[in-house]
Amino acid sequence: MKKRWGILLIVFMALAVGLPWILWQMAAPKELGIMILDKTVPDSSYREHRGIMWLLNNQKYIKKD
Repeated sequence: MKKRWGILLIVFMALAVGLPWILWQMAAPKELGIMILDKTVPDSSYREHRGIMWLLNNQKYIKKD
């Protein structure tokens, strides 16, 4: 009986961890025309924009072209 609960717990934990990732993979990308313009960055490394780029990638926004 305890072995059965252990297996159910493992299956539940796998679903709890894996289901959001599976749903994100199945979501369709959304088109968005956006331009990030910041004249305060002295070089082209764009490290100040890493957060906004992560957010756009995480929400599956893509360019129209």
